[in-house]
Amino acid sequence: MGVPYGEIHSDSPSPAFSVTISPMKRILTTLCMTLAVLLGSAGISWSANFQKGLAAYDSGDYATALREFEPLAEQGDAGIQNFIGAMYNKGQGVPQDDKTAVKWYRL
Repeated sequence: MGVPYGEIHSDSPSPAFSVTISPMKRILTTLCMTLAVLLGSAGISWSANFQKGLAAYDSGDYATALREFEPLAEQGDAGIQNFIGAMYNKGQGVPQDDKTAVKWYRL
């Protein structure tokens, strides 16, 4: 009987270790790796949009900043929601609107 996770073959010049993986473990591993890749790429996209928005905001291009920030805010990013609320509160790139500012602050 072999080792629980594989066998050591000592009759070859350099012993090889082979591992037998059950089909269920293989599927689970594939699903986990796929999920990790998808979540990782979403983070990269979020970061790129945030950086573009921040650069636009810092240069005074508030319309572009708002266009980059809104999808992130709608996905539930509280910091970005607060940032957009401040833009409406100050009238940066949008008409100054206290009601809309409060809406973004409360999300």
